[in-house]
Formats: sequence, structure tokens, C-alpha cells
Amino acid sequence: MNENKTKDHFEEFARLLNKRINDEFQKIGERINGEFQNIDKRINGEFQNIDKRIGVVQMIIRVTGVLLVLFASGISMLIMVQFGQVKALTEKNTTAIDQLSESIDGLESEYAKGEGVLGDDVEAQFNLGVMYLEGEGEGVPQNYEEAAKWFREAAEQGDAKSQFNLAVMYLEGQGVVKKNYEEAAKWFEKAADQGDAEAQFNLAVMYHEGEGVPQNDVEAAKWFKKAAEQRDAKAQFNLAVMYHEGQGVKKDDVEAAKWFEKAAEQGIAEAQFNLAVMRLKGEDVPKDEAEAENLFQKAADQGDAETQFKLGKVYYEGEGVKQDYEEAEKWFRKAAEQEHPEAQHNLGGMYSMGEGVKQDYVEALTWYLLAKANGNRESSKVIPNLEKRLTREQINKGQARALELYRLQEQKSAK
Repeated sequence: MNENKTKDHFEEFARLLNKRINDEFQKIGERINGEFQNIDKRINGEFQNIDKRIGVVQMIIRVTGVLLVLFASGISMLIMVQFGQVKALTEKNTTAIDQLSESIDGLESEYAKGEGVLGDDVEAQFNLGVMYLEGEGEGVPQNYEEAAKWFREAAEQGDAKSQFNLAVMYLEGQGVVKKNYEEAAKWFEKAADQGDAEAQFNLAVMYHEGEGVPQNDVEAAKWFKKAAEQRDAKAQFNLAVMYHEGQGVKKDDVEAAKWFEKAAEQGIAEAQFNLAVMRLKGEDVPKDEAEAENLFQKAADQGDAETQFKLGKVYYEGEGVKQDYEEAEKWFRKAAEQEHPEAQHNLGGMYSMGEGVKQDYVEALTWYLLAKANGNRESSKVIPNLEKRLTREQINKGQARALELYRLQEQKSAK
């Protein structure tokens, strides 16, 4: 339910709406043409009658001028009556046209409010579900209950997109009584059976985690593979992990490398990192240190804190690369600034030991305190010993610095 998908939903909705409006205008045109044909016939008929009466008048002229005056007056009245009828008929049709025009003007509003949706129009039901889900459209407030209602209407008619969205709503507890993993798995499976890659991926995750279905890595691997073959990058990465660890499939690092590479080509940072490690060590793939470093950089440059932390460890420990504390400190810092507790702890350790940076116990205390605040237990153990080396003033300085950074992190998280 991303921005591009939402845009596609509204484009499809606009297409359906335009079709309805064009159909209505075609009906109006046919009705108007029919009415004007009737008018023409009646006018022609009346003028034929008038011509006949005029012929009679000409005969009477030869008989008596008095009768002419009287009959001519009658003809004038007749003509006025006939044209009055034509005018009334025209006004009647004009009123009908105005009414139909007003009906068409209200069509868009009706659809925007969920009115006029046909019981078997799954596209309209799906689009309306999206509108309520996103709160998009004139007079349509965000309403998860209404969204779930319309997704269900379409899902029960076999619409895969609606089945997927309904499953997500059960998974997240939106618009339904409560979260229901069993219902989520049911609807994911219905959509997955129709080839929906996102549903296949989510169903695989549920089998892997044992949520809503019995835990089953064989089923998980099966559905990951179906989605991976449709170029779903997350599924490709997860399938690679299962081959690498032998979960649900026979351990096969060649197959793992294949799927890591496919996911890496689509920009999955963890896939790039794992493939880099395999390239670095030559694990069932040709060893290529230059390509490994290139992949490490690509992964870390995406800003993923976990990948940056792992790259810091690679350089810190010299795993397949030359040990480089300065490079390790750079990547630990990038991850630490994103509230990664292990990276914060390791950065504190580097300041404490003077590895890759100038030794600074106050700065070490700052990062240890941040790591502790973010849940790292190891930092809790080393802080007391570190504080014994510091004066009260230095401890206060370290605490103040940690508090300042912590508040900055909270502000970034709030954004």
C-alpha cells in the first residue's frame, strides 16, 4: 500500500469513473436524438396540415373576404397552439437533460463516498478500500473499518490484491476486532495461490516464525522461492539465508551465493554484506577481495546501522581484510550515531583503549552510557571500573555529553 501503488489504484479508479460518465453521456445523446427526431416529425406533420389549411383559405378567398378574415384568425391560433406544444416538448427535454447532467455531476461524489458501488465490481470495491485506508478522496475520511469491509467484499470474490490487503489488516489489527494471525495467514495464502509475490513472501515469514500457522521451514522455503522467482528482493535474501544455514532446504552455499547476488543487485544491504563476506573468504564462490570491498561499501553507504556495525567488526578484527582500527572506528561511529547499542559499546571501547582514536576516557564514558541506555548489558559492567579513573568533574562532563546525544537521538527518532 506504497505511494506508487496508491497512485495506480487512483488511476484505475479514474478509468472506471470516466467509463461510467461516458456511458451516461452516450445514453443522454441517444435520448436527445430520439426526442428531437420526434419533434421534427411532429413539426413537419403540423406544417403539412397548415399547408392544407392554407390551400383551403385560398379557395375561400375567392368566395368571401369575410370568411377569410375569420378563418385566417383561426389558422393563426392553430399555428400558435402547435408551436406552443413544440416549445413545451423542447422545454421538457431540456429539463430531462439538466436532470441527467446533475446525475452525472453527482456520480463522482457517490463513488468517493462509497455509494453506487456495484456488488460485483471488485475493482471499485478494492479502490474504495484503498481510499478509506489512506483517507484519500473527496469526503472520504480515513476509516480502517470501512477499508476492511470493502477489501473483504472484493477478497471474497477472489481479488488477490484485496486478499493481500485484508491479510495485512488482520496482521496489524487495523479495521478488525483484533490482530488475528490465523486469518492473516488464510488470506495471504489465498493471494499467494494466485501468484501475488508479496503475499508469498509474507506467508513464508509466517511459516518461518510459526505465526498463524505451524512453524515449518520447508513451507517457508517453498514460498520464499516462489516469491524470489518473481524478483521479490526480500524473498531472494531470505531464501539465500535458508540455503546458507540449511533451514528448510539442504545447506548449499552455491545456491546461497546465487540468491544473495540477485538480492544484492536490487540493493538489499544485508545481501550485499553477506555476499561480500563470501567473496572475501572464497566460500563456494571465487575469492575477490576488490569486489568484496566494493560490496561492503555499497552496503554500508546505504545507511543501514546493522550493516555498518558488521563492517566495523570486519575491519576491527581483520576478517579477510587488513586490520584497520581507523576504518573500524569510522563505521562503528556511523552505526552508533543511529542508536546501535553494540556499535556504541565498541566505540566506547576504542576510546578507552585508544584504538584508531586518541585515548579519551570521558568520550569512552559518553558512549558506554549511551550503549547502556539503549540496552547494552556489557556497558553496564565496564562503566564502574572506568569511572574509578575519572574525577567527579570528568564524570559529570561525560554524563552531560551522553544526555545531550541521547536527546538528539530522540529528536531524530521523533521525526
